Amino acid sequence: MKFYSLNIVFIFSLFIFKSFSLIIKNDSTTTPHHIINWSLNADELRNITLQKIEEEKYIIEEIEQIPELECSFENVVVPLIDKVENEITFYSYYFYLLENVAVEKEIRQISAECYSEIEEFNYFNIWTNKNIFDKILAVKTNISNNIAKQLINDEDKRLLEQLINEFHIAGLDLSDADSEKLNELDMKIGNLEYAFTDCIYEDETTVSFTKEELEGIPERVLEGYDKEIIDGKEYYILNTLTSTLKAVAQYAKNENTRKKMSIVSGQRCKGNLELLKEAVNLRYEKAKLLGYNNYSEYKLQDKMAKNPENVIKFLDSLKEKLQPVAQEELNQLLELKKLEKMELNEPFNETIYDWELEYYKRQLLEKEYTINDNIIREYFPMTHVINEIFKIYEELFSLTFKEIENPSVWTTDVRQFEIYDQSTKIFMGTLYLDLYPRQGKYNHMANYSVDYGYVKKDGSRNYPIAAMVTNFSKPTENSPSLLTHKEVINYFHELGHALHQICSITKWSRFNGMNIEPDFVEGPAQMLEYFVWESEILKRISYHYKDQIPLSDEIIETIIKSKNFSSGTNNLKQILYAYADIKIHSIEQEDPTMNLYEIWNNLKKEITMMEPMETWPIAVFEHIMSGYDVNYYGYLWSQVYAADMFSQFKTYGVLNKEIGQRYRNVVLSKGSTENSMTLIKNFLFREPNDDAFLKTLGF
Repeated sequence: MKFYSLNIVFIFSLFIFKSFSLIIKNDSTTTPHHIINWSLNADELRNITLQKIEEEKYIIEEIEQIPELECSFENVVVPLIDKVENEITFYSYYFYLLENVAVEKEIRQISAECYSEIEEFNYFNIWTNKNIFDKILAVKTNISNNIAKQLINDEDKRLLEQLINEFHIAGLDLSDADSEKLNELDMKIGNLEYAFTDCIYEDETTVSFTKEELEGIPERVLEGYDKEIIDGKEYYILNTLTSTLKAVAQYAKNENTRKKMSIVSGQRCKGNLELLKEAVNLRYEKAKLLGYNNYSEYKLQDKMAKNPENVIKFLDSLKEKLQPVAQEELNQLLELKKLEKMELNEPFNETIYDWELEYYKRQLLEKEYTINDNIIREYFPMTHVINEIFKIYEELFSLTFKEIENPSVWTTDVRQFEIYDQSTKIFMGTLYLDLYPRQGKYNHMANYSVDYGYVKKDGSRNYPIAAMVTNFSKPTENSPSLLTHKEVINYFHELGHALHQICSITKWSRFNGMNIEPDFVEGPAQMLEYFVWESEILKRISYHYKDQIPLSDEIIETIIKSKNFSSGTNNLKQILYAYADIKIHSIEQEDPTMNLYEIWNNLKKEITMMEPMETWPIAVFEHIMSGYDVNYYGYLWSQVYAADMFSQFKTYGVLNKEIGQRYRNVVLSKGSTENSMTLIKNFLFREPNDDAFLKTLGF
């Protein structure tokens, strides 16, 4: 991990620190309203970072001084976890969110530094601290020998066992020399990860086109772009945000425009290829040092999949079933391309390129299913969709969403909601919505855990805070923000992550919400995606922004029939990313000449059956350098369980409150206090299977 100099003078006492209003207000006599100061300047961010580190140092020193025979769960584990994972984690996540959403570049940069400073301190002063490990081992020994108080609470028992296992994984059993080497490796890897993701976040690549070159792109989309005059001619300045790339790929009639945009986008951050290669080799070295054959084996030991062989078997099985479907889909696209080239009197070849895939898929969708995204999106104005989704979740999961009129937010267009249990009126947590793109903001979709729920020392509850960060099209002078059906699905998904966190009720923050096995973390959110393919739901959430009428039954039927459209090519693309992730992290010897560009292109042709391009999408594959390494397969893996869980709603009623309440109580509320497989079985009343998943793909 990377060290940053915060230029802080030596401080003699904690008491001289200025008290910043970062504290969450939870007054049990009034509404437990979350009030957070999101406007701290650079110096305040630095100072509060030092304050929290000094507080943590004090706790660590106190624990280290406890004689081993006096070590207990109450004087070792409780203060360590309460201060670090419960309290200080909030500040760490606060910085991480600001790093990705703050309006000012300086604040994003300083927040990144502060986040890294706290994370590095935790790593090097706790997770590489053999004294702390010895004290925790002493706790277990003293409990076993009846010297210390026995643990009765199952969550306490799980916490102690997890801590011991995590210290083992962190290499605390290594010799001093190997421990020092491990620390060096982690610091180098952290530096590379930061540089890799920083290039993606701060990328300001733009491409300029005349209006003629952008023919076919809806006017409402063009309204959102800046313009410039070059040699007396007006050009539109296009960024490489996801929404822009999608609009050009689907609608630009000019092939050269689509090709240029695709190549420019795919050639971003070329230097990241070297950073990733170096990180992959260092990760291999780390895995070997810890006693594993490769990095994938090391990373998968605590996942549902258990080992890389199971992951590869899973991906191969899906690939085998999907490739014939995808080939038929590509053949259909080729027919469309052939017809268009004949009409334009242009040469035709028997190949679909990257810049043609979404363009002809959109045409085929409109032809086969008479679905036009530009028409469909008129029925999904952002405000109406949000309101109706909230109402559906209120009914299904017995919740109440209340918007805060004067929210404490990081920029003016962010909305803040409080969530309550509908029957008891008990406050459950806070949700932020940051919906529209801006420069420097995280440019995809994500749910950020700003704080987790847990029981505080005084017995009161700390309430979770989730931030849903998306990049939907902004409202224009002529229309509100309008969503495609796919974007509505994405909204259901990300809000599902937030609800998982807020509905989870655990004693310890580490078991709250999304803190579950990484290859199931997407499952609860993916399960909610299936609702948006049900006629009952589509009728409720659709509302034409001009005519004020819902989608017709005919259009809804067409949308549902289109569910498996391009399921072959779409899922093979996911398999490509997952396979690349597993492949490069499964090397069993260092490979300083690793050619990531070549590896990617070979896998692309083998898996997707499409021709390689002179681009390197793996250089902007953020997941594998931001904590999701050797886990991209998890999207498909968890989809199997998501489909099986939704089958309960499909069988007993999409808006069946009894099933919804059971899902909330059995799956969401438990967090990771039990293994995910156990929760799934308890919800289904049986062993899970892939029948429902295969059915959703049309098999």
